[in-house]
Amino acid sequence: MGMRAFLDELNTFEVCLSDDAYMCTVVDGRLDHNSFDDAASLCIWQDAAIQAGAMQWLELSNQIATPLNIVHMCTHGDYHIFELGAFQTVGGSDWTTVMGSIEETLPTISDDAIAVSEAFLGNVDDQHHIIGYPPLHQHHFHLRPRNVDMSDLQVHGDSQCHRDDGGKYCYLRRAPPGYAFYVASPIGFSTEFNDVRTYRSAPLDSRVMLAIKVIHNMSTRARQYGWYWPAAELGVSNMFYVMPGPCLSNTDLCPRACCIKTNEESVAWAAYRTDWQGQNLFYTWGHEHPSVVADVLMFQGNSSNVFDDSFQLGPQHSISYGSHAVAHMQNSIIRRSRESGAARLACTYRRSTKQEDIMISGKLQHFGRLSRCILNKSISGIVIVAFFAKQNEGVPKVAGVHAFWAVYAGKQTFDITLPSHSAVFKRDAMHFDAIMEPH
Repeated sequence: MGMRAFLDELNTFEVCLSDDAYMCTVVDGRLDHNSFDDAASLCIWQDAAIQAGAMQWLELSNQIATPLNIVHMCTHGDYHIFELGAFQTVGGSDWTTVMGSIEETLPTISDDAIAVSEAFLGNVDDQHHIIGYPPLHQHHFHLRPRNVDMSDLQVHGDSQCHRDDGGKYCYLRRAPPGYAFYVASPIGFSTEFNDVRTYRSAPLDSRVMLAIKVIHNMSTRARQYGWYWPAAELGVSNMFYVMPGPCLSNTDLCPRACCIKTNEESVAWAAYRTDWQGQNLFYTWGHEHPSVVADVLMFQGNSSNVFDDSFQLGPQHSISYGSHAVAHMQNSIIRRSRESGAARLACTYRRSTKQEDIMISGKLQHFGRLSRCILNKSISGIVIVAFFAKQNEGVPKVAGVHAFWAVYAGKQTFDITLPSHSAVFKRDAMHFDAIMEPH
């Protein structure tokens, strides 16, 4: 059964494609961005204290070390802006990696905590204007407080909005009024970006920019906002994902993600308990690798509410290959959805994102934009089912995949939780053993 026919069999869900609910417009490029534009264009730039390094792969076999001899910063109003580069790319999905740490002292409120109302992570041109996707794909850009790789502030290739919703200005992340992102000093960062134009296109110069709007005056207190802090404080993550395994051996094509076979369709699942106590939920953001993922479904409930009793459910995060495995999973979900007490389908990645067609290098290409959904706070438990598509000729036989949802929430109290180190994660940097539903 195709994904479209399968989803048509299931109940509908509430997506953030409407202007009516504020929780849907927290991330919206149409919101006022003049303060960022003014700060970036009116800055008086000076040398910055940043420890950083970069590598470029202009072809898969051609690795080039790039010296970072231009590192600038400026302060304009409440914005602290850092630029690195320029980097020159020529298309062909070449690969540029930049990592570093900021040595400059930023205003803190207590215990090395920096209150951030807005932040921009991405690439800009020589006039400090944002470069969108296309031509530059943000594979990832992570703020890394205290060198912890996970944080509330990060962007990916599918973080850009549809042009009707502000497009590339969705790389500018905002906390809702009365809230702030809290990050710990010192701040590190890591970014990887790709030029998706045809190989040997005209050279494109871009700069990596990290801009942080700091709340200096804390006379008006701001509650903590994001998706990462509940894991550190409650031991219950606001990140729900499938890491399909067993992972194939890492290759140059997937050095960090879990690699799966692409010559067959496949499916994997995982379940989580949730605890929304003390949180105000705003929106749920999905991130996947669209070239490999057919769709990722997020249900609210537990596994017995998602799969019917006749289905022999395999272990969590264990991938099952083949059309028969996919069909069995789909049919089990459909049968259970027709019974009483079925789980609520909270979101599907494909149906919660707007599609945009853009001409690039003479070809019309499809781009999936920011995916957003709404959760029902009164329902506990999350089940994720990830379907991976069989790829066409020319696609690598193995590929790295991500498939997760992150719930952005705000604390109801004024206390602050800062990440300390990666020991928050029980098994490795992606698995929370303590919160998985037993199977």
